[in-house]
Amino acid sequence: MSAIDNAAVLIEEESIMLLDPEQEVMAETPFHQRQSEDKAAVATANSSSTITTPPYTDEPDGPQDPLVETARKTIWNAPTIYHLLAPFMLFAIAFGGNLAPKINIILTLVCREYYAQQQGMSMPTVIQWVTRLAANDAVRILEGDVNEMCQVAEVHATASTVTMWVGLLTGLLGTATSAWLGALSDRIGRRPVLLIGVLGPFLADFTIIMAAKWSNLKSYNLFYLAAFFDGVTGSYILVVAMCHSYATDCTPPGNKRAAAFGLFHGVLFGGMAIGPSITSFLVSRTGNVLTFFYIGLVLQIVFFLLVLFVIPESLPHSRMLQAQAAYRQQQRPAQHTTAGPLRVRAFVSRINFLKRLGAFWPRDGTKLAIKRNMIILAIMDALCVGNTISEMMALLMYAEFTFHWTSVETGYYVTTIGVVRIVLLFVLLPNILRRLKSYVDSYQKRNGTYLPDNKIFGATDTDILLIRGSAVMALLAYLGFMLTNSPALFLLCGATGALSGALAPGMEAAISKHVPRKNTGQILGAVALMHSIARVIAPTIYLSIYSATVGWFPKALFVVFVCSFGSIFLGTFLIRRNVTGGLMDSGADLEDDEYEAGGGPE
Repeated sequence: MSAIDNAAVLIEEESIMLLDPEQEVMAETPFHQRQSEDKAAVATANSSSTITTPPYTDEPDGPQDPLVETARKTIWNAPTIYHLLAPFMLFAIAFGGNLAPKINIILTLVCREYYAQQQGMSMPTVIQWVTRLAANDAVRILEGDVNEMCQVAEVHATASTVTMWVGLLTGLLGTATSAWLGALSDRIGRRPVLLIGVLGPFLADFTIIMAAKWSNLKSYNLFYLAAFFDGVTGSYILVVAMCHSYATDCTPPGNKRAAAFGLFHGVLFGGMAIGPSITSFLVSRTGNVLTFFYIGLVLQIVFFLLVLFVIPESLPHSRMLQAQAAYRQQQRPAQHTTAGPLRVRAFVSRINFLKRLGAFWPRDGTKLAIKRNMIILAIMDALCVGNTISEMMALLMYAEFTFHWTSVETGYYVTTIGVVRIVLLFVLLPNILRRLKSYVDSYQKRNGTYLPDNKIFGATDTDILLIRGSAVMALLAYLGFMLTNSPALFLLCGATGALSGALAPGMEAAISKHVPRKNTGQILGAVALMHSIARVIAPTIYLSIYSATVGWFPKALFVVFVCSFGSIFLGTFLIRRNVTGGLMDSGADLEDDEYEAGGGPE
């Protein structure tokens, strides 16, 4: 795995909206199939609640007939994933281009304070000390002897601690708010929540610019304010989740949805490859890492405006009404509870976001083998997400400490890894899956164990082989990181790790095969919650280890990564493959309604 895998956290991270499991998921039918809906959908939704308050509607004369709503759609305003791909690329470029500079800004600001305290300097003296390097703009202290002076264990230990707390604050707030915002998107649509998600990174980047410009020795504390802005709006994970929810609204499950997710993954990795290369070029020409931050702000503004004025809403109005009615019905018991203890219990139940994890162990007659598979895959997926989020910061800080890299070198490193990832997702992976499926089918036919796909439930041999092979590539990469002391070999190991890019999508696809289609939103919401928890816990652990060992054994971090990916590899042998007879003990299986073509890639 490589630093660029942070997007998979996404991807994960992914990539999934947090939904309340008590709410019926309304985002599974693609746009063209919605023509089968009629006025009864709205009537049923309104009758499910006895509250007389009229449902939310943006129509002046009441709810819009879903048939009329569908008929008014044209090829220009019918929602498809292609409406969102290009604008999402702008966000990915801004996000990817700021990865390395953020770490370097923290390092530089911590370094400035460290040497000021070492030599008992006041802030004016510090400014005089680095005048020749334009110290009034603190982040320009990037090259020459000052940069070498900053690459010491004490500075890196403090910087990693600051980075850890920034990530922890962002993760905690993101975990608390993303569940609520994800459920809110079911009631008001994807676009409004997507706009909220874009606003946070914009405010965070603006705050980072202020921290770099401020001449106070403790200006790096403004990073905590940036983390607050980023986390309280769901962070970048919410943006990626809403994009994938948009894709879910527009495409059916199966190959077309997997292809749509693959396109978003590819665009994300592409943006994260382009952004760092632009950053490296600008820093090498201007000597100021803030240059790209200004460009990133512009890109985020353009993305915001495109979502606000151009991109159509993917969620049908009738489904918003149904979600609103279900939400009101859910709130009624709490509103009419009079006893104090019961009110407290109802309040605790409402804020207990961990109850969504119950989707991994449903009590609806699901087979024990299926539930056990979901638990194993969920744990493996959380480990993968935690690794991919943590390794971004860890690898870049290790490279800067060991090889004395600046934003220029780290930018080119991330770009190289991104290019490898794009080639994997767009060129290699489709062919690998096709050949792997053909090989598995041929092997099973020779052994008389072949079954068609519609007779197999849960993870298949193809899924397991894909996950296992990706885990092996990650293991090889981190074993290489442990053994090499060469920048060139370090880059080669990173490229090897990039070939494991199918690990997280493969596990998510396998998890989604273990539930009926009507429960897909619940299980993916639980997966997203696991991602958020991993985002809080994993960086705290990894950066604490780096901070404690950077002075005497900086490679200790890679030992932990090897153990983690090794656990994922071994976990694949615990998964029961090719379950037959349905998902339920009763024999009920996946709903096999056919979707009409449209809305996504072929």
